[in-house]
Amino acid sequence: MASIGDPLNAGYETGFERASGEGLELPFEQVAQPRQLLYEVLSPPSVDLHPRFVSLFAEQVAIASVARSFYGDSPLTSGKMRWYLRHSREFFNSFVHP
Repeated sequence: MASIGDPLNAGYETGFERASGEGLELPFEQVAQPRQLLYEVLSPPSVDLHPRFVSLFAEQVAIASVARSFYGDSPLTSGKMRWYLRHSREFFNSFVHP
């Protein structure tokens, strides 16, 4: 399995930039913890994911992390990310077909 690092980083940065473009400005360090949790959630052997899905999922997690922090909500946990991952894989099922 290929490394998830490149698509995860690209997606996370895209999400951070998108949130910033919508006025949700935060220092990048403030949302570094969710990125680390995301690595843990998406790392093998737990799941085998298509790189495009990893990028899309990381983007959405970054946007959610920024918004939650910006509005003072509780941070995302690995459990919440796994829950969202399970449902996202079902929703975007085309990424799991050859």
